[in-house]
Amino acid sequence: MGEAEHRGIERPAKLALWACLVLLVLTLLSSIFPQRRGLPTHWLEDPSGQWTLSDVRAQPESAWHNRGEQAFNQGYSRSTFWLRIDLPQWDEGARYLGIGNPLLEHLSVHRLRQGSNMPTLLRLGMARPFAERPLPFVSFVVPLSSADSGATLWLQVNSRTSVQVPLDWWDETAWARHQQQVSLFHGSYLGVTAAMLAFNLLLYLAIRERAYLWYLGWMVCIAAFVFTLNGSSFQWLWPHAPAWNLTVLPTSLSLAIACSAGFFVHFLREGGRAQPGEALFWLLGLGNLALAAAAPALPYRVAIVGAIAMAMATMLVAIVSAAQRALRGNFGAQYFLIAFSFVIAAGVVLALNKLGLIARTFITEHATEVGSAVEMVVLSLAIIARLNHQRRQREIAQAALLDAQQRLTTELEVRVAERTEALQEANAKLTELSQTDALTGIFNRRYLDAHLERELRRLARDGNSMAVMLIDVDHFKRFNDTHGHPAGDACLQAVAAALSANVRRPSDTVARYGGEEFCVLAPDTTEAGAVALAETLRAAVADLRVVVDGVDVAVTTSIGLCWRTPEHPWYASALLKKADEALYGAKAGGRNRVHTV
Repeated sequence: MGEAEHRGIERPAKLALWACLVLLVLTLLSSIFPQRRGLPTHWLEDPSGQWTLSDVRAQPESAWHNRGEQAFNQGYSRSTFWLRIDLPQWDEGARYLGIGNPLLEHLSVHRLRQGSNMPTLLRLGMARPFAERPLPFVSFVVPLSSADSGATLWLQVNSRTSVQVPLDWWDETAWARHQQQVSLFHGSYLGVTAAMLAFNLLLYLAIRERAYLWYLGWMVCIAAFVFTLNGSSFQWLWPHAPAWNLTVLPTSLSLAIACSAGFFVHFLREGGRAQPGEALFWLLGLGNLALAAAAPALPYRVAIVGAIAMAMATMLVAIVSAAQRALRGNFGAQYFLIAFSFVIAAGVVLALNKLGLIARTFITEHATEVGSAVEMVVLSLAIIARLNHQRRQREIAQAALLDAQQRLTTELEVRVAERTEALQEANAKLTELSQTDALTGIFNRRYLDAHLERELRRLARDGNSMAVMLIDVDHFKRFNDTHGHPAGDACLQAVAAALSANVRRPSDTVARYGGEEFCVLAPDTTEAGAVALAETLRAAVADLRVVVDGVDVAVTTSIGLCWRTPEHPWYASALLKKADEALYGAKAGGRNRVHTV
């Protein structure tokens, strides 16, 4: 099986393994951070939205549903919901009740202390200016004193956004720690976003490649969506315009997905050429742009559900298309899948958390921020890798062009009577490049073939002998599979250095024959001298220790030796064939040996 075919079989398994690994890692984060502590909750549904606190208190106990400590979640609903919370007893100090959904529109907290018949009312919710909150925090926090010990709270909730009411219960120490965590987390996300924006902006200004402009749009819009989702935008950007949140969420999400579609099209183009299926992405991008433009005029639920549906459809098509291209070896598609797998896995983790299928922790509550931040960093690194890949491809093309130029120069020099000194120097440099193996620094096969023909003609005239050795690194494929291709390259470099260091005379030539095979030409030598040289080279390699991940790995070689005198025909192909037969004899004899024919 060829190497390309082998890679084609491995690549799907690697991509599937990567996707599973990302999802597993983000899911397991729920066990690293402590679970959020809630409070026992009972709830009622008021479909009409007309009930007062007196109506609610008059309801029989059998009408209340027991939610336990699980987060209350009714999705998108037009009803008003009442939650009853019986606070625990405590002796002294402050306590804090957190309501971890900053997008709840209307939230009223009715508090009835023990020994009192007059409830107090605290109005919260995203529909009110940020300054009216009792504590300046991204989510809603109800401060409680020791006088509230054992009190009963009724929460009245109505919202066009998803009716999710996750409750948190803190003492003063835990509240201070939570504030620090949230501030550090949001500050870190802002720092990562700003750094990646600056990097990609400079990259776009330097390269002017349209893909990076689309990616800048994606980062700006997804950051706006995330900061609005976690309440930071309302606190810092528009604290007096609460209704703007309901416009920013679907608009920024739709714009982000539209930019991701444009980025996908340009980033995955091979050689700058348009690819099949791009029309579908432009259509999806236009659909997202149209939805973003219409979002301010649409009812919030229609706009956000439409934005989520369009986002899911666009990302699904993008992932499937990227997977197909990655399986065909598209370099950019592989990095696209790796980076966006974090965003998708984060969305899955957040959904599992909202459905109560995994523990509610600090990380799972902020999975969207974690996933998008990691995606920004990974894809920015992928952009660098893509640029390096493109540079290497250009170098390969340039090398091929130089090789073609060298062949043309060789043909023309027969017809050219004289050349300038500058042209001679340029040709000398090109010749040196074409004769040297890029990995090992020794002569390459091309030089070997030409040099062998010249030596054979000279030795035929002089009546001298010639020794040809073919040297193969034992079990090199297994070495590569076990230790990786970088270690394999280091092994070939070490073997080449050992061979070059142990040839005896300037006339002896060491060249890379191909893959893990090397060739040594030893003209003007006796058979005994050739055998001795071959044994020296074999022992020199056997003494090598290639360091792989801090461990010394032994390397051996098998050597096939062909020695010919003037009585035999001087044909290069015949000598190399005999040396190859000898090499097979050395392998058949157990490897790490010299075999002569």
